[in-house]
Amino acid sequence: MVIQQANMGYIMDIWIKVKSAKTEEDYKVWTDRLIAYKFQSGTTFDESDLDTNELPDSLDEQSIFYIGKWTYLTEDICDFSKKYPEEVFKIYAKGEDTEEWCEFISNGKYYVEGIKKIYPEFDQSKLE
Repeated sequence: MVIQQANMGYIMDIWIKVKSAKTEEDYKVWTDRLIAYKFQSGTTFDESDLDTNELPDSLDEQSIFYIGKWTYLTEDICDFSKKYPEEVFKIYAKGEDTEEWCEFISNGKYYVEGIKKIYPEFDQSKLE
């Protein structure tokens, strides 16, 4: 499988949702696992930037949150997911150029979806 990197090493906001994680404590465990994986693979990131956090208002779930450069995000999470083959990882990313996308990864495989923005219908009563 050839992984096409949507992110080329620029600053991004990244939220990683883990399907089985339900609580903040669950996410602390997954954050520690991810930090250990990155350390063992010889690549690291600033741990002060990696934390559990909430997704933006449009996605109201807990997640692992990271701000920074992560050049091989898809490749890394695909590799990481092989250690947990029953798990599903959902990555929401927003780049410097306001590009947004969502990736789903499980057992070394992935696919990418664009973000679907839903705009409300015109409401005459909101006009001043």
